[in-house]
Amino acid sequence: MSDVHTRLVGCFQVVFPGASTKEITGASSGSLPAWDSIAQAILLAVVEEEFGISIPPERVVSLVSFAALERYILSPEAPTV
Repeated sequence: MSDVHTRLVGCFQVVFPGASTKEITGASSGSLPAWDSIAQAILLAVVEEEFGISIPPERVVSLVSFAALERYILSPEAPTV
């Protein structure tokens, strides 16, 4: 498990405290009932803070799963703040 993976699981645990690690790593906005628009905004804010990145508004709609967020964080397109 990479450092990014572990830290991202921690971000999800902050926003979705009842979810197991297995649920988190397979999570998407459709699989977690608590993942609504408010949870999405909070999750992205937590991720930005944890990783020191800025998520452009046009990317928000595509970052609706653990896997998508992990890929984005690891990509060179993730702008740092």
